[in-house]
Amino acid sequence: MLPHKSNMSDFPKMLVLDLDGTLLDRFHRVQQRDRDAISALQRAGIVVTIATGRLYSGTRQIARSVGIRAPLACMNGNELVDPVHDRSLLSYTVPLSARRLAARVAIRNGLTPVLFASRAVHVCEAAAPWMHYLRDWSGNFVTHEDAVDAAAWERATDALAVALSGTAAGTALAERELAAGLPEGIITIGYQSLRAQRSVLLVRDQRGSKGRAIAELASHHGLSTDQVVAVGDWMNDLSMLVAAGTSFAMGGAPEPVQAAATATLDAQARDGGAVAEIAERVWGIRA
Repeated sequence: MLPHKSNMSDFPKMLVLDLDGTLLDRFHRVQQRDRDAISALQRAGIVVTIATGRLYSGTRQIARSVGIRAPLACMNGNELVDPVHDRSLLSYTVPLSARRLAARVAIRNGLTPVLFASRAVHVCEAAAPWMHYLRDWSGNFVTHEDAVDAAAWERATDALAVALSGTAAGTALAERELAAGLPEGIITIGYQSLRAQRSVLLVRDQRGSKGRAIAELASHHGLSTDQVVAVGDWMNDLSMLVAAGTSFAMGGAPEPVQAAATATLDAQARDGGAVAEIAERVWGIRA
């Protein structure tokens, strides 16, 4: 077991799990040993929950299938959701002015826009080549002939992000335009998606992060962040690993992820087994 502070009030009482590459294996399944470990932890009074880059619509069924009923952090902390009542507890959304600007910029630079709302992803027909990647985010899609003109862009009060995808040159131009016109607090995050084979620019509220979600989830249960154990495998998990009192990187995770964590697991990213290993190492529970 890892060493802990002598004050028992600081003893870990919550486990927060990343999904893809952590709880889910390469086949998007939860290993039986991890299912058993989740059940054992919950019987011992440990809160088990999820913090993921997925939307709630891509997280809900997984949480229910393993018996997780605690609030979930979705879209990298931009929304906290009660999965029992399907109710949003906290959300950092993209305002209409930012959505409209992102749509105009997408058109000017030949990019494909996608609207990530809490309960669905709104796409246009031009997003078809990207769908195999987008399905990792959600289980619910609404297709429009022209997503930019779709009423969803105007009515989506639960819009958590807008993604613009296309060439590296197009997203670079779009990023410069958006930087000059987005409302305060709304930022762009650019990255290369190897799986989608394109550049992606994400417009979202900067207040949302997995690290902030850790604090919110702990507070919801009357705990401190020192009492939280977190595990992840990728760069979007960094803030969560730093915020938690104890944290683990999956085996094979990038070096910055391992450096941010308290320790690195023997369980390899995308192979499963993380929950079972943590249950034994932290709580001495062997499922």
